[in-house]
Amino acid sequence: MKLRILGDSLRLRLTVSETETLAIGERVAECTHFPGGEELRYSLCPGDGGVEARFSRLDDHYALNVTVPSTLLRAWSNSEETTVGGESGLASGPLRLMIEKDFDCVQPRAGEEHLDTFPNPKQC
Repeated sequence: MKLRILGDSLRLRLTVSETETLAIGERVAECTHFPGGEELRYSLCPGDGGVEARFSRLDDHYALNVTVPSTLLRAWSNSEETTVGGESGLASGPLRLMIEKDFDCVQPRAGEEHLDTFPNPKQC
């Protein structure tokens, strides 16, 4: 799972197997380690409520948890749709949340992995 942040928007890009994991009702998670021992853990979880994000500081790490209705994730994972998402309320306005299927790059780049990605529709 790749995490991309820009202003008040979060984008999570998922591989084929991660999408399949969500479709059966299980969470997907990643962890980024920083010098000094800090960690940023982020996860996407199927849930029963609406689309929401929570950020918290725990003893040894920070955590970003995004929850999306399981019915929405299941329908999206079995469709041709690229993106599913919604908004989570902030005092200053909405936090936009987008969950996307991770496609193969059209132009190969050094250091980019193409393992478990979706076929790029522009190459088909």
